[in-house]
Amino acid sequence: MPGQLSKRHLGRLLYLKVLYGLDSQEVLALLEVESSVEHAPSEMVLALSLAYYLNNEPVKALRTLEECKLNFLFHRPGNQVIAALIFNANDRSQDSRHFVSNLNMEALLAPERQLVLRLLQSGNQNPEKI
Repeated sequence: MPGQLSKRHLGRLLYLKVLYGLDSQEVLALLEVESSVEHAPSEMVLALSLAYYLNNEPVKALRTLEECKLNFLFHRPGNQVIAALIFNANDRSQDSRHFVSNLNMEALLAPERQLVLRLLQSGNQNPEKI
């Protein structure tokens, strides 16, 4: 378990680097390697999904996101935002809405809030529902 715990921490660190736009190409390459192992931590897979999304690869982002367990996607508001964005980018706005209904905006990091604004600007979400 200690190795798994450190992988989760690494996944969270890489998630933050992707979210803040730091070293994007190096982080993407590292995430692809780390997520290719069997039973990669959900944090790592989610970070890879976000990296693909931010690199204008929504189909890859969706395929990667589908490897996450559903309950993990609802684990924290930031996860919900990423799932909503990726589903929305793949013309699955109905699925996207499930992730942003009753979203606690105050629990989001500033870059996650910016992602919500991006989602709202796409015109597929109702701001009163968030």
